[in-house]
Amino acid sequence: MADLIGTTQASQLLPALELYNEGVIVILSSDWDADVLSPICKIQIVLTRPDGRSFPNVQSVIPILTPNPAILLQHDDKTGSTGVGKAADLVVLDKNILEEPAVQGIHTARVILTMFQGEAVYDPNRITGEARKRHATKMLIVT
Repeated sequence: MADLIGTTQASQLLPALELYNEGVIVILSSDWDADVLSPICKIQIVLTRPDGRSFPNVQSVIPILTPNPAILLQHDDKTGSTGVGKAADLVVLDKNILEEPAVQGIHTARVILTMFQGEAVYDPNRITGEARKRHATKMLIVT
């Protein structure tokens, strides 16, 4: 992009950190398929931006992937976080990315369970004992 519009303009295209620092509700989602779709990879990307505009830690990124989109869509009474009466849409990863010593290794985390509306829709290791042959249509990381 920089070769088309210049380095300065290109570096200011996605001011997510600056908006976040000003208290704006930021989300990492778009209707423009210009980035990887994996939320895990998105976490690593915003933590390792080469322009010095990286988010400080995983804990600061998780809200922009889970509760913030739910808030903006006015669905936070049903999804975006865990709680009584909520949809129970969540994933379980094979490692704790909050404790990942190297940020560059976050993308290696693998989903081992996906639940949608409280039902296991991806459970290849039969963690829940509810193995289903359906595949997950929605993946969220909940806090």
